[in-house]
Amino acid sequence: MPQALQLVQAAHVPVTLFLTINAIRDNPAYFKQLQDAGAAIEAHTLTHTDLKGKSYDFQKREVCGSADQLGALYGRRPVLFRPPFGDEDPTTLRVVRDCGLNAARVIAKCR
Repeated sequence: MPQALQLVQAAHVPVTLFLTINAIRDNPAYFKQLQDAGAAIEAHTLTHTDLKGKSYDFQKREVCGSADQLGALYGRRPVLFRPPFGDEDPTTLRVVRDCGLNAARVIAKCR
C-alpha cells in the first residue's frame, strides 16, 4: 500500500505491524520507512503458516527465526508475536516465551 506511509505520518496514531518475513522479502526498506515514521515492527512468523498442532521445533523456527530476522533488518528485535490466523496452542505459547516474546492476544480471527 504505497500511501500507508503518508497515512501513518498524517494520522499521528500508534501503528503496530506484525510482519511475516516472506511477505516483506522483496521490499524490507518500505517497512523501515514506516518504522521511521513511528510504526512498531513486531513478529508474525517466517512463512505465515498455521502453527497450531505443529511440533515445538517447527514452531520455534517460525517464531524465533522471524524475530531474529526482523531484529537484524530493523535494529530492534520484536517483543510481541501474533500467530497467523490467530491460531495457537500450548506449544505456540511455550515457543513464544522461549523466543523471548510475548503473545499478542487476538480478539477476532481472520483468514
